[in-house]
Amino acid sequence: MIAETPRLTARNAMSHPMNGSARSELSSKNGDLFEWKAPELLFTSPCEAEPNFLPQQPGYCGLDEAALRERSVLLSFALEAARLGTWKLDLSSGLLAGCSRYNQIFKRTPENPLRHWDEWRACVHPEDRKQLDLVFETAIARNEGDFVAEYRVTGPDGLVRRVASSAQLLQGTQGTATSLIGTARIVEEPAPAGDRLRASELEREALERQLRQKDEFLATLSHELRCPLAPIRNALKLLQSLGVAEPLFVWARDLIERQILQMGRLLDDLLDLSRIAQGKTHLERRAVEVATIVAHAVETSQPLLDLRGQRLSLYLPPEPLQLYGDSLRLAQVFTNLLNNASKYSDEKDEIALRVEQGKGEVIFRVKDHGIGMSSETLPHIFDAFFQADPYCARSKTGLGVGLSLVKQLVSMHGGKVAAFSDGPGRGSEFVVRLPLAQAAFVEA
Repeated sequence: MIAETPRLTARNAMSHPMNGSARSELSSKNGDLFEWKAPELLFTSPCEAEPNFLPQQPGYCGLDEAALRERSVLLSFALEAARLGTWKLDLSSGLLAGCSRYNQIFKRTPENPLRHWDEWRACVHPEDRKQLDLVFETAIARNEGDFVAEYRVTGPDGLVRRVASSAQLLQGTQGTATSLIGTARIVEEPAPAGDRLRASELEREALERQLRQKDEFLATLSHELRCPLAPIRNALKLLQSLGVAEPLFVWARDLIERQILQMGRLLDDLLDLSRIAQGKTHLERRAVEVATIVAHAVETSQPLLDLRGQRLSLYLPPEPLQLYGDSLRLAQVFTNLLNNASKYSDEKDEIALRVEQGKGEVIFRVKDHGIGMSSETLPHIFDAFFQADPYCARSKTGLGVGLSLVKQLVSMHGGKVAAFSDGPGRGSEFVVRLPLAQAAFVEA
């Protein structure tokens, strides 16, 4: 697989910012700023450019044509054997010329080669561009030396390759940098399609195995944690039967009772979520009155609402409505929504539960005036273990499984649930849509 971070090294830390006709200010050795622009490249064809890639060396002057041809053949053989592509960049214009192998590295055809710095830079992986710019800028500013850089490129096929380039700065008659010449080679190819598919399958299997292990662990954990609650409840009943009126005793007894109820709810939700994920949840479906479901949910949530001094406004349609589903699980859905609204609302706030009939469905709306949700939170609010704000004290009083369980149970009944909010501090609304009993029978 292609690594995600670029590796850049420089013998004389170099880089280059070509932006068409844009100008760039660079620092010289003494710290003064100078700016450069570029006239025109001395060549336009990669084939014409290749013989000029190497600087003239004094030893070449006395060679006859045969010796030069032999050296050219040896050079071509060496480049081919090393699978190196050669390139040249004019610093003043940004024009780029490369041999055929160089363009093959970037998956460019002879009819559509890389011709400009901007085209080359567009091929570089976005995460590597800034560091490469720094390398080129430093090289031009120093006006000396050579450098090597390793970076990722993305071809027209969308695959990522890792490329290593070596370059040398050429100076003009005035001693200033005029161009860069260099080589490039692929150091890491993307895996073949078959290997990528197999790797993807292995990753998927590993992820599924981890999810199964997580679900099994959560189920075991919730079960084991429930076991100690039974003797604690029995001990609490014994304390309550004593009839002690001492204020401190009553306060401690009531505190234990509240915490036992809270712990029981958390473990029930956690166990239910694990069972649903493992496909072990069975629904006892039958025709059930909407009013009955709502009454059970309100009865369960009322102690929490009373504890916080909150008022529940209930709106039911005058005509009786029926759903086809598991009455206990459906009541659990609205209990969780009411508890969630209470948790994220201030004391003495109003919470509303409105039921209305739609086209072949029953619509439930649970609305509060609490802390609300941001646009970033809304898409994840039904994710398991998601906490809207980890720094909010109210977010630390639960596991983040209640709303995920709501979505799972509603989906199992053929319904949908959605969350809405105008933003932080502006309250929230959860809307549940469940098919009427007649519609559910038709779909079944």
